[in-house]
Amino acid sequence: MVYGKQQAPKLLNDEQMRKYVADGYVALKPEVPDEVHETVRKKLQFMVDEEFNYGNNVLPRVPEMGSHPK
Repeated sequence: MVYGKQQAPKLLNDEQMRKYVADGYVALKPEVPDEVHETVRKKLQFMVDEEFNYGNNVLPRVPEMGSHPK
């Protein structure tokens, strides 16, 4: 199942690939505004604190996780 707009994958550059091979991970800066992150955090925290089982219904209840406007 596909949610949101699909974009072409962003490839790692040479330096990022070297870091990944050497360290096993690469830290990427998000392109999503801080306000979106805060909204997602609050909605998820509410679900964890106030509801006993949200199952696999997270994305419909927190649609900000699926896509973001450019």
